Amino acid sequence: QLNKKEQQNKNKNNKKKTRIIKKEEILKKMLESLFIVDNSGNAIIEKHWRGTKSRDLVNSFWKEVEKSGEPEETEPVIQKGGHYFIHVYRYKLFFLAVVAEETQPMMVIELLHRIIDNLKAYMKRVNAELVKHHFTTVYQLLDEMIDNGFPITTELSLLFDLVRPPQSLLNGLSRTQGKGGRSMVPWRKKGIKYSNNQIFFDVVEELNCIVGANGNIKYAEAFGTMHVNCRLGAMPDVELRFVNPEIIEDISFHPCIRLARYEQSKILSFIPPDGEFDLINYRIEYNETNSPVYCTPQITGYKGGARVTLNLKSKMASELEDVKVFVPFDIAVTDYSMIKPSRGSISLTQNGKLLTWNLGKIPANEPFSLSGTISTASSHVGTVGAVRVKFIASSKTFSGLKVEKVVVKDIPYKDPYKGVRYRSVAGRYEVRNS
Repeated sequence: QLNKKEQQNKNKNNKKKTRIIKKEEILKKMLESLFIVDNSGNAIIEKHWRGTKSRDLVNSFWKEVEKSGEPEETEPVIQKGGHYFIHVYRYKLFFLAVVAEETQPMMVIELLHRIIDNLKAYMKRVNAELVKHHFTTVYQLLDEMIDNGFPITTELSLLFDLVRPPQSLLNGLSRTQGKGGRSMVPWRKKGIKYSNNQIFFDVVEELNCIVGANGNIKYAEAFGTMHVNCRLGAMPDVELRFVNPEIIEDISFHPCIRLARYEQSKILSFIPPDGEFDLINYRIEYNETNSPVYCTPQITGYKGGARVTLNLKSKMASELEDVKVFVPFDIAVTDYSMIKPSRGSISLTQNGKLLTWNLGKIPANEPFSLSGTISTASSHVGTVGAVRVKFIASSKTFSGLKVEKVVVKDIPYKDPYKGVRYRSVAGRYEVRNS
């Protein structure tokens, strides 16, 4: 009997040690520190959950940023010096999370995006100066959103109850806070009222692709987001139906979505949070062989300069807005006065190494061109990288995704206004030089 009791105690101790080890392993995989880093590599905000970390970590990360050339091209996950750097670059700021061991990077990236979105909701705009000016609010939000490296409260409507917005911004935020206590729905409070009840849906798709010199697509992938601005009182229940839900792949949902209902009928059924939020994020296959924008760059280098010829035409049905073409050079350009565009203007940035053609709005199927010569201080022109194209197409999505109907139920007022808008934008859209 004594041996049996000793064995039982031994088993209990082993189980306890196993639980402690598992807890330590989990803790190592969560956030140790968070840095907000400006475009010069300076940490303007730092928050630590497991011991203070040296700012040398930021210096190590910044060396990787400098190696990549452009901030947007920095790898989102970097392993260096016994740490993993996971970052998001938005509003010309790096939001850098540091973890000790390999973890689920998408969870950390999603948390960083939530932090940024909530900062924007509190401060209206996000930049280095505003973050430094409202540093007290930033630290209070981080304290409420993350505990010991774990995300706990990320819903904006709940954070407004916990952290008071900056005094200078209270007037702009008061209408979204509402009155009343907590409800059974964790992302929405009781007693919300609006004089004009309305809900807006913005479907935005971003296309990343590589286009060959012949105009054919070598690689393409599109990502979509449905952004919602909800200004509905009481406790509304919303249903959204798609015309063609089968084209959506790899979809992720806001916690308010009733997942079983969507899996059964492909209907988005939910009680929405108050204010702005992303309802779904998704990926689509872009199977078109021809690119939506026809761009043929021809750049020929010679001693002391190069000849540049660019032809561009939109193949989309509607006009394009904010169209820009970026031509990178390895060597600084000293004179580009001989280049003449048929539309728009040209400029030189990044110490003379990036030529930008700004066309603004262009109609569909109308060709435009740019041609001329540039001069350089060197005797030869270095390698010209892929030409990048930026554009926005309103009232259209790359996938053709359409909302069929939006129904708002369980409301004590008349049927509210419901609006849906579509927009397509160029993400990383590169055209190889012929």
